[in-house]
Amino acid sequence: MALLTVAALVAVPSVIFAASYEWTVVADTVQGYSAAISDNGNIAYVGRVDAGSASAKVWKSTDGGSSWSVLANSPSRYSWLDLDSSSDGTKVVGFGYASGSAQTKLYRTDDSGTSWSVLSNSPDQEWWDVSMSGNGSTILGGAKFTGLWRSLDSGVTWTNVDPLPGAWWIGVA
Repeated sequence: MALLTVAALVAVPSVIFAASYEWTVVADTVQGYSAAISDNGNIAYVGRVDAGSASAKVWKSTDGGSSWSVLANSPSRYSWLDLDSSSDGTKVVGFGYASGSAQTKLYRTDDSGTSWSVLSNSPDQEWWDVSMSGNGSTILGGAKFTGLWRSLDSGVTWTNVDPLPGAWWIGVA
C-alpha cells in the first residue's frame, strides 16, 4: 500500500494557513469521474465512467473507500460528471451524460442511494457543476453560458442568480 502526501496552502489577506494530508492508494477500486464524501469521511459516492456504453452507475462506500458496491437503482448514464452529498451522506445530487445528449437534468436521492428521481423542475441546462448544502435543502448549479442556478427547497423551484449573465460556470461550492 502506497502513501501519497498532499500539501495545501490557502492565502487570505494577512493570514496564511497550511495543511498536510496523507492519502492512501486503495487498489482495485472504482474508476470514476466525480466523488462526494460525507463530513465524517465514512460515506463516499463515485460517479462511474463507462466510455462507449450507457451503463455507468453511481457506486457507494460506507467504510471510507475500502470497499464499494454499485447502487443498482441509480440512473444509467454514459458517465456521471458531478456529484455532491449532504453532510451525513444520505442525500446526493448529481448529473451525467446520457448517450448522445448533453447533461440536462439533475438527479437526487434522499435515502442514501436506494431510490433516485430526476429533479423535473430543474432547468434544462448544460450543467457543469453542482453543490449541495450540509442539510441538502440548498442546491447550487453552474451551467454553460446560461447561468448560476439556485434552489432553496431541495430542487423543487429554481432561480437564476447569475451575477455575470452569459458566464460559463464550471465550478461551484
